[in-house]
Amino acid sequence: MIDERGGEVYMLEWGCWKDGLVVPLEGICVSLGGGIGRGKGGDAVFGWCTMRSLVIGADVGGATASRRWTEEYNLLDYEVVFANLCDLVGNSQVTAPGSAPSNAVSFPDSGDISELVEAGNWLFVLMPGQRTVDLRYVSTSDDTEMREVDLLSWLPLDISLAADSGESVDSGSVASDWEWYFGESFQRAYTIEKVGPARGDEQPSFAEVFMSKGASEQALARTVAGATIACTVDMTPMRETVTAVASESREQLWDGRIGLVPVAGDWTPSDVIAGTLEHQFGVTTERDLTRPAWVESVQLDGEQAVQERLESVYADYEVVQQAKELLWASGEKLETLVAWAFEELGSELVMTAGDGEWDAELAGEDRDYIFEITGQNDAIAIEKVRQLKDWEERAQTAGFDNEVQMVLVAATHREAVPGERPQPLTEAARDFCATHGYWYLDTRDLAAAVTHSVSPERRELSGEGLVAEHAWRVGGD
Repeated sequence: MIDERGGEVYMLEWGCWKDGLVVPLEGICVSLGGGIGRGKGGDAVFGWCTMRSLVIGADVGGATASRRWTEEYNLLDYEVVFANLCDLVGNSQVTAPGSAPSNAVSFPDSGDISELVEAGNWLFVLMPGQRTVDLRYVSTSDDTEMREVDLLSWLPLDISLAADSGESVDSGSVASDWEWYFGESFQRAYTIEKVGPARGDEQPSFAEVFMSKGASEQALARTVAGATIACTVDMTPMRETVTAVASESREQLWDGRIGLVPVAGDWTPSDVIAGTLEHQFGVTTERDLTRPAWVESVQLDGEQAVQERLESVYADYEVVQQAKELLWASGEKLETLVAWAFEELGSELVMTAGDGEWDAELAGEDRDYIFEITGQNDAIAIEKVRQLKDWEERAQTAGFDNEVQMVLVAATHREAVPGERPQPLTEAARDFCATHGYWYLDTRDLAAAVTHSVSPERRELSGEGLVAEHAWRVGGD
C-alpha cells in the first residue's frame, strides 16, 4: 500500500494489555520513511520547555535520568526514552533476562511502550551492529548456561533485518532533522527490511485491517539502492463501538512514535542520544563536542599577548619545579642540576668527567672555584671534605690564573623536610673546612637563589655572586 505522499505503508494488526485487560482493535502503521520529531501537520510535537528524558543503558549529559539495564525504571515518567541496546554487546556485568541474580537485564514492558506512545511520547531504540548477543543465564539453582538473546524481542513489533554491509546514503532521502547523523556515507551492518506486528502469546492478534492517517513519509535515511537504514513506527489505534442499531469504528493516530536507529562507524550511543535531544527537541546537552579544525587558525584580539604571558609564566613554573629537585637529588643528576642552576644565574660551570677529578670549575674575576658536588641522606663526614685537600693540591699545578677556592656543594639529610634538616657537616668535617678555608654551599640556598631570580622581585645574581654571598665560610671567614 502507498500512502498519500508516496511512502510505503504496511497495514498491521495488533492488540496490547492495558490495565490488566486486552485492548482490541489497535493497529500499527509503519512508514519505513517516517520522520521523527514531527506531528501530523509537520509541526514539532513537543512544545514544553522542560522535557523529561530517560536513557537506558548509557549516560549522557542533558538527559533527565539514566538507568542501567539491570535497574528499575518507569517509562511513563518520561516524554522521550532512549533504549541503548549497544550497551549489552560485550557487557559481562549483566545476565540474560529472567536470570536469578539481581544483575539480570530488564527489557521494557510492551504495555508500557503502548501507553508511552499513546500519550504522544517517544521511544528511540539504538541498535548495535548485531541483533543477538550471548548472555549468561543463571537459574535459581545457580546453574549457569549461555543463552542467545534477541535484542529486539521485547518490542511489540516483528522486525526483519537484512545483512547489508556498506556505506552509501541517498542524500535526497535524509530527513532534514537527521542530516547531522546521516551524511554521504554511513557504515551500516544491515538494513531494515520490514516491520510487522509481533506474534505470540504475549501479543494478542486480530484479523482487522486498519487504515493509516497522518503518517509522516519523510525518510530518515535510505541507501542509494532504496533500502531503509532507519525508520519510525506510527501506532494508529481503532476502537469499534457496537450498539443495538449498528457498529461504529473510530481511529486516531497517536502522536508518539518508535524510532529504530542503528549506531555505527565513529558514532557512539551518547553521540546519537545527545544529537537527537538537540536536533529533534531543542535540548542542549553537556557532551563534549569535537574541536573544529579552524580553531587553531583563528586568533582573537589580545590572544597573542595572553599567550606570551602564559608561556613566560609556564617557563618560570618549570624553573621552580626543577629547582626543587636540587633539594633531594644525588649523583650525576645533582651535578647536572647544579650546572643548570648556575646557568640560570648567568654563569657557566665547566663540568669535568672521569674518576680522580673534581666535579666542576667556575672562572671568576679575581678568584676561580673548584666544586665537589654530593647528595646523601646524612651529614657530610670528614672523609668527604678531605677529598677537597686532594683537589686543592692538584689545582696548584693545573694552571689556574687566579687563586683557587674549594667549594663543597651538597644536599644532605635528603629524606627530611628542607626546613627541618640538622647540621649538614659533622663536627670533624666543620673543623677540617675551617682549618683549610674551604667553603660549603647548601643546595637549599642554590634553589632559593634560582627561584628568587624568577620572582616578581627578581634581582641579578651571578653564579660567582651566589657563591660569594651564600657559601658558608665554615669556621667564620
